[in-house]
Amino acid sequence: MLQLHKTDDGTEEYAEFLHLPKKQFTDFALVRREIQDETDRITGKNKQISPVPIHLSIYSPNGIFNNLSLIPVTFLFVDLTLMFALFYGNSCEFDTH
Repeated sequence: MLQLHKTDDGTEEYAEFLHLPKKQFTDFALVRREIQDETDRITGKNKQISPVPIHLSIYSPNGIFNNLSLIPVTFLFVDLTLMFALFYGNSCEFDTH
């Protein structure tokens, strides 16, 4: 599950995982890595679909919505770039790669 939270202007963008409480990620390449690592921990190296969700919250002053929660449907691959584009709008400056 992805939750996007709009923060006050001037605050730093960061992400938090439910399985790593109070650890803030400001490098979003590390967020991508943690998603891959947690998927491996849950499903093994086979990259299978798991019934156990990964909960990710992103806090940013750049969002166009106050708060947005997205729950990917099972067996439907949802590109994180699309989710971020929904939050940031057409002027997406957020780099997920």
